[in-house]
Amino acid sequence: MEDITYDTYSEDPLTGWKSTKNSKIKLKFNSKQEATDYARKHNLNFELIEEEKRKFKVKSYSDNFKFKRVRTEI
Repeated sequence: MEDITYDTYSEDPLTGWKSTKNSKIKLKFNSKQEATDYARKHNLNFELIEEEKRKFKVKSYSDNFKFKRVRTEI
């Protein structure tokens, strides 16, 4: 990891906020091929991270008051 020195910061003249010049940007593409082509075309270092599918568990507030519900006592 690179040490950040005072020279690597840039200051916004309007707000006075400081930020690093070496920032990471996340880009999303429709396919892996499109992503790798873009990175190679612009000579960028890249790492592909696949998006994980989320599983949703359908819950209802009324389930808390069902007669035969599973009780969880803490």
